[in-house]
Amino acid sequence: MALMVANFSSTSTAQLVASRFLRFHVSVSDQGWGGYTSISNSTLQILFVKPNTSNVEAETAFGSFIEFTRNATDAQTLSIYQTYPGFLDWYQAIFGSRTGQVGSAVEITSRLLPREIALRDPDRAAKLMLSIDGGCTTNSVGGGAVADVDPLSTGLNPSWRASIAEVYSVETWPEGSSAETILKARNRLKGKTDILDKFTTDSAAYLNEASLHEIDFKKSFFGSHYEKLKAVKDIYDSTSLFTVPLGVGSDDWDSELECRLNTRQ
Repeated sequence: MALMVANFSSTSTAQLVASRFLRFHVSVSDQGWGGYTSISNSTLQILFVKPNTSNVEAETAFGSFIEFTRNATDAQTLSIYQTYPGFLDWYQAIFGSRTGQVGSAVEITSRLLPREIALRDPDRAAKLMLSIDGGCTTNSVGGGAVADVDPLSTGLNPSWRASIAEVYSVETWPEGSSAETILKARNRLKGKTDILDKFTTDSAAYLNEASLHEIDFKKSFFGSHYEKLKAVKDIYDSTSLFTVPLGVGSDDWDSELECRLNTRQ
């Protein structure tokens, strides 16, 4: 495990380190590391793991970036390398007895970060991420073996095969909040989606952690595969029995999925 926490004294320092991190993320992803990152104008926190790896190997992989960050933040950076007997030992050490992140009111918006953008234009990507109120988080759901699969072999949005991570942000509200409070939170989430959407023209989202307020769900969720998926659905579900919000064929229905707009059977 490689863990680092850095505190920023200025937005320029945050921009400098975040840009460097995005390019660095590609490097460690190629080496088989994966994990989580939290980025804002005040802090950067990274937690990455790799099976069957020693502390020496971890220091080789992360040392130069951590040293860069330490110099950029005037030593306001903490780093730890740690090995564990197995994955469960690591999980229990980091997450303790928590059974899961459930039971709260939360909505999420996300985008897949293309490998090419992280390498070619990390400054712009970092600026977009840092412009999100409260910052954002990255999860290593791309790169590695994910990139080795033929994009045409499954119905998954082909942009997955060219990404290195998911970037997401959330909005929450207390239990029992008024409709007005919830609406304000959702409007903030829409604003965050607009920012993340500028990453790339592909603008693919992670289906399991995505927004119900997408402007173009076909592009975000399914990409160039949508029309083929719709053709398959028309064959095997011609009556549209299986319909979900922003799912394949949902645009044949009204916004409440109660009245079919297209009467073709």
